[in-house]
Amino acid sequence: MKKNNTKKLISNFSYDFILNYIWTGWIVALIAYLNNNILLCTFTSALVISLFIFYYFKIRNNKKSSIYKKYDQDKNIYIPKIIEEKNNVTYQYSKIHDTVLSKNTIFIGNVQIKGNIHISGKIHGNIQAKENTVYVLQTGKIKGNIIAKNIIIDGLVKGICTASTVEILKCGKLFGTSQCHTIMIKRGGKFVGIAKEVSKNNKNYYSSHNLLILNPNKKNI
Repeated sequence: MKKNNTKKLISNFSYDFILNYIWTGWIVALIAYLNNNILLCTFTSALVISLFIFYYFKIRNNKKSSIYKKYDQDKNIYIPKIIEEKNNVTYQYSKIHDTVLSKNTIFIGNVQIKGNIHISGKIHGNIQAKENTVYVLQTGKIKGNIIAKNIIIDGLVKGICTASTVEILKCGKLFGTSQCHTIMIKRGGKFVGIAKEVSKNNKNYYSSHNLLILNPNKKNI
C-alpha cells in the first residue's frame, strides 16, 4: 500500500511539474514576443509545444495501462464450467481456490473440483477433490461418495469416503464405508459402517470407479 501511494505521489508530482513548465514557458514566450525577442520566443514556444505533446502521450499511455490492469484483474476471476452428464451435473473449476457451499444451499448432482471445498449445505451426489480436502461442517449433509486427499467430517455423511485421511470431529457422523490410510474419530464423533485400510501408495483413492451414481430424483437428506 505504501509503495502504491508513493508511486501515485510521484506520478502526480511529475504531472504537476510538467504543467508548471508549460504555463511558465507560455508566459516567457509571451513576454519575449512583446519585447520583440524572436529567438527566445521561438525557443520557448518549441519547448512548450514539446512538453505539451509529451504530457498528452503520457496521460494517454497511463489510461491504456490502467485499462489493461483492470482487464488482467478481471481475467483472474474464475467462472466454473458446467458439464452436463445425463441426469447429473458436474462442476469443474479451472483454478485452485477454496469453495464454500453455504448453509441454505441444496445441490443435486456430482461435484468435481480442484481445490478445497467447505460444505455447510446439502449435497445429494458424489464429490471428487482428489488432491485436496473436503470439509463437511456441522450443518453440512452429504448423501453420496467422496474422493479426496483428506476428508474432515463435522456434519453428516452417508456413503463411501475414500481418502488418505478421514477425520470425524465431535459433531461428525459417517454412515457407510471408510477407505483410507488413517481414520481419526474425536470424542462425540460417530462412525457406523465398514472401515477398509488403504495404503498411501495404493491408487485406489485416486480412482473414480468406486463412485456410486445416485438417483437425483430420490428424496433429499
